[in-house]
Amino acid sequence: MEVAISEKERAFVRMEVAIPEKARVFVRMERAFVRMGVAILEKERAFLRMDVVIPEKERAFLRMAATLRAANGEIDALPKNFLAKTSASPPERRESERSTRRSNRLRRAWAHCPRGESRSERPRKREESIMNPPNKSTRSDRNRQAIAGIKQNLAGTPALVIGGVSYAPADIQAALQASIDAADATTAATAAFHKAVAAEKATHAKGDALYRGLSTVLKNQYGSQADTLAAFGIALPPQRQTPSATTAADAVAKRAATRVARHTMGKRQKAGIKGQVPETPAPTAPSPVTTASTGTTLRP
Repeated sequence: MEVAISEKERAFVRMEVAIPEKARVFVRMERAFVRMGVAILEKERAFLRMDVVIPEKERAFLRMAATLRAANGEIDALPKNFLAKTSASPPERRESERSTRRSNRLRRAWAHCPRGESRSERPRKREESIMNPPNKSTRSDRNRQAIAGIKQNLAGTPALVIGGVSYAPADIQAALQASIDAADATTAATAAFHKAVAAEKATHAKGDALYRGLSTVLKNQYGSQADTLAAFGIALPPQRQTPSATTAADAVAKRAATRVARHTMGKRQKAGIKGQVPETPAPTAPSPVTTASTGTTLRP
């Protein structure tokens, strides 16, 4: 009984020892969770700081764009609250996402702007650019509308200053009308040119067919009379001359001498030529050496 009780007592002691160990483990886990909570709070603060920084950059870009537009004369005055630097409180998630999208669009717009050139200086879609000028019909229609507007609204205006030069409305109308007249003249000339080219092709086709027929009839009629055909501008093809026996013999001898000099051979002559591999002598084994003192034989 006493032995059994002591065994139980020892078991309780071991349990008491184990419980503080588990308690220490729980304490360590609690500290780890606390550290994780601190880390989460730090990350949350970092995200909040990022949300604050992004609107600040967006306001800076907006202030720069407004300043450039004011310098180019697009707007006369800027609202004070637009350029004022206000302290931003941490926005909510939706507001932060909207501000992020706005700042991204603004950065993309500035990325397409060439260096040293503001957005207001770039040619817009509705404005004419040097690389994409209007076509002839669009320019003429635009000038006609401008002339109609000048006659209707600027008839009593004495002069207009354009590009630092004073122009009377009549001078502007004359310049625009001259552009229209020049475009109409080139359009008419282009149409006449294409019509003339089509007529030329038609006459060429008819004339070529008649010339081929006439040449055939004249060759059949006059045969080999070269002088008579030459009067019509028709030349007979040159006839092949048969070489004499002496010329043919000389050509054969020269051709044979040339083949010998160039070592020219046919496929049968080449097939009869075979290469020979030189025979190499077999290596001889060295003879054994016998020493006189010991009488032993040394082999390699």
